Amino acid sequence: MSTKIIMVTQGLDLLSKILEYNIRIEEVQLKKEEIKRKFKSMDNSINSIKEIEIKELEEQSNRLKEVLKVTSEDIALNHINKEKIINSIDNLNIAIMDSERSMEDKQLLREIIQIQSHNLNILGEQGIATLKQLADTTQKAIIASNEKRGKFSIPSTMNYIGK
Repeated sequence: MSTKIIMVTQGLDLLSKILEYNIRIEEVQLKKEEIKRKFKSMDNSINSIKEIEIKELEEQSNRLKEVLKVTSEDIALNHINKEKIINSIDNLNIAIMDSERSMEDKQLLREIIQIQSHNLNILGEQGIATLKQLADTTQKAIIASNEKRGKFSIPSTMNYIGK
């Protein structure tokens, strides 16, 4: 073969390899761009989920604060009422000790003390019921919030994006 043909053949061979490498470089660049788009999409999804979860947690906190505020007011009112009843019972006991009172009056005062003692027990039970209700409400709110946030979990979103 002539040297010109050999040189042309080698030149075409080199040109073919250069074109092949350029095609491979282009394929790598396309894969790189695809990965960037995919991760940008994941970043956007993760940021959206983060914002949803933060908002839900803030709402949960506000709901729980409101429940706690109302419950605290109920407990404070309950405490004030208990103090009033205890003071009333103390005053009735003092009145019973009054030697100038008749036996009928003293018996009536004892009955009033029994009624007030019963009312005091009722207030105590109401206080306990209020605290149990606070615990139940808080637990339910947390569970509901967690379920709501669970629908926007990052792993499930990552699986969805990866498809």
